[in-house]
Amino acid sequence: MSRLKPSVHPIIITIITVIVLSFLLFFLYFVLKSFDIKHIEISGDPAIVEIQKKTFIGNLLLFPTKTVIQTVLRDNPLVYSVDIKKKFPDTIEFIVQKRTPIASLITESATIGVDASGVAISDIPFTGPILRMNIPGIVMGNKITDPSVSAALQILFGTKTYLHIIEIRKNDASSIQVISQETNILIAQNSDIANVLDTLQTLITGFRIKGSMPKTVDLRFGKPVVQF
Repeated sequence: MSRLKPSVHPIIITIITVIVLSFLLFFLYFVLKSFDIKHIEISGDPAIVEIQKKTFIGNLLLFPTKTVIQTVLRDNPLVYSVDIKKKFPDTIEFIVQKRTPIASLITESATIGVDASGVAISDIPFTGPILRMNIPGIVMGNKITDPSVSAALQILFGTKTYLHIIEIRKNDASSIQVISQETNILIAQNSDIANVLDTLQTLITGFRIKGSMPKTVDLRFGKPVVQF
């Protein structure tokens, strides 16, 4: 009867596997450590943003760009946008753009810069269009949700290429008055502003071609009412 020879192959394979895995783990650790973030740069408008390094993983290869951008925007309400650039091997750059006002909101108690998204901006002087509306409970850095302000900002943005607006104010409980250099315009604040802007641009273009601008354009109803 022949003897069975003890098998050494599984032991050798196990030892080799452990050695290879240990080497790979060591190599991976060394590679990751080589890309640890050592420097943070902030460009654009650095004075308005605070970057907390503890809020993200300090490694370029594992850097959670999307999550960090969301965190920075949440923690810095005066920041409009953030781009992140990785500079290998150990530097991350935050490119910050601050919110800028497009109008001054004048209430009974304060004058507040408002950006295109309706966010209230503090301590930013601005000499552009005026929104004269008594809006209570405004918090700096928060979005103003009043429908009159939302409609006014849409109008400012939508008419900037063909109408020089000086002021937008509340006309009554359900409408706003747009005061331009040439014409006063009345608009229901619950209107479809996109449709209103299309109608307004067509009217203003036609009046300018004819060389006669009206004193008032009333768009609160189904058919425009024009007074010269």
